[in-house]
Amino acid sequence: KFLPGDQARDARTFILSLQHWLGGTPENLEAMLMRVAGQYVPSVANDKLVDLERIMEPVVIPDTGIWHPCAPTIFSTSFEYNEWYEKVHLPMAGIPKDAPTVGVVLQKSHIATKDDGHYVAMVQEFERRGAKVMCTYTGGLDFSAPVKEFLANPSTGEGIVDTLVNLTGFSLVGGPASQDAKAAKEVLTRFNRPYLVSVPLVFQSVSEWQESELGLHPVQVALQVSLPEIDGAIEPLIYAGRDGQSGRSIPMQDRIDALATRALNWARLRKKQNKDKKVCICLFQFPPDKGNVGTAAYLDVFGSIFSVMQKLKAEGYTVGDLPVDIEALQKSVLEDPEASFSMADLNVEYRLSVDEYEKLCPYAEDLRENWGPPPGNLNTDGKDLLVYGKRFGNVFLGVQPTFGYEGDPMRLLFAKSASPHHGFAAFYTYLEFIFKADCMLHFGTHGSLEFMPGKQVGMSGYCYPDRLISVLPNLYYYAANNPSEATIAKRRAYASTISYLTPPAENAGLYKGLQELSELVKSYQGLRENPQRGATIVNSIIATARQCNLEKDIEDLPEE
Repeated sequence: KFLPGDQARDARTFILSLQHWLGGTPENLEAMLMRVAGQYVPSVANDKLVDLERIMEPVVIPDTGIWHPCAPTIFSTSFEYNEWYEKVHLPMAGIPKDAPTVGVVLQKSHIATKDDGHYVAMVQEFERRGAKVMCTYTGGLDFSAPVKEFLANPSTGEGIVDTLVNLTGFSLVGGPASQDAKAAKEVLTRFNRPYLVSVPLVFQSVSEWQESELGLHPVQVALQVSLPEIDGAIEPLIYAGRDGQSGRSIPMQDRIDALATRALNWARLRKKQNKDKKVCICLFQFPPDKGNVGTAAYLDVFGSIFSVMQKLKAEGYTVGDLPVDIEALQKSVLEDPEASFSMADLNVEYRLSVDEYEKLCPYAEDLRENWGPPPGNLNTDGKDLLVYGKRFGNVFLGVQPTFGYEGDPMRLLFAKSASPHHGFAAFYTYLEFIFKADCMLHFGTHGSLEFMPGKQVGMSGYCYPDRLISVLPNLYYYAANNPSEATIAKRRAYASTISYLTPPAENAGLYKGLQELSELVKSYQGLRENPQRGATIVNSIIATARQCNLEKDIEDLPEE
């Protein structure tokens, strides 16, 4: 009231225009332009072409809250959201109240500007699959704040959802510029739920990404894959891109399908009783026919698996008739453990007919270019495709097939036209469609799935690691001293790695007679000029050498 009329009007216009701008929606921006033009553009203001009284007031959404594309408003508390969601939306959508719940982290800017097509598609896909959804957002870069406020138990910090999916592509605290991994880890440790960070394309168009052999742009890999991984994020799936004309976000439906299924499979692991869960424990074997079935770097594989299966049994998993000891477990998979462990020595758990394989495997036809028609020559008896391993109740101890290019396995990484063979595809087809595994535990460093042909980071639906692992949650027991290849498994095979320590090591040195022989030789070096003691030591050296059977290696070893 203390300002002159014109200045007061200017101040009010400035404040209203700023609020329109902060609101960010198309309606807000239109109102801002009309308000300014109606007062300051002479040709518009003089002719009163704009009715200033009818221009909408600024609509600014809260800086943080719970959003749903079908909701009439933004919710400021979990209680308000659940009241609307459970009483209004769930009955309308036909979603049961005991369905798994997915927590989703979003960016305010996309909601405020209504550039939310990819968010809407993701929510719709979750709910189409019968899941409940709770979407939080913030205007800042500390995404842990809405997670703690809306998605966690306020007293313990544990998640009230079954899976957490971050659709921003950023690290949980600080974003790409000022990441605070320590704070993020503290929040996520208390939250204690699977944490998936999915990535929208930023530096590439969808077509550029599809045509790229690298996949995701290196800058985006650094900012939106590597940094979230430090927080503890898994499964960096691409789920959206940008329209080349409008610049607006567009969902990539096949990737959204994959992300929704994988997130819900993690969620269902929390809901399902242990006795009903089906687990595949996967063994590696490379090189083949060399006695290497069930080997891994720095790990006693069968001994460790036996311990895990005993623990599974104790926690209520259905493991059937568990072998009495490690040797019996090994014999159940290897029919002749004293042989060379060739494919012929392995137990066949399932014979997959060619008709069944071609019906169930969606990419079987694509493998013909390299391997001809199924069943091919690997993992087959000439008629059926063979799945090697042994089933114990709901636990399948499976042997991962060989690369197929045993003379040059790296060909799979660098040959554009390379592909896994029919037997390899049959193994994962069996796991998904016949055994119906709820998850996989790949036991030890390393395997071959993550080295199959495809993009380096940011898999498409045509990359073979993505095709093979499909929708299976992939737990990977990996040696702590090999983070580089563990990273490949995380990014290309969607592995959630669990590290095991390498065993302590020291110089073995000599032993028994060889140690004594070494000491005699050292003594001789100092006494060989002594004609009496030197001769005595020489005789002792020769005698000890013969005790160590060195005469088999030294043709002219003298007599004493």
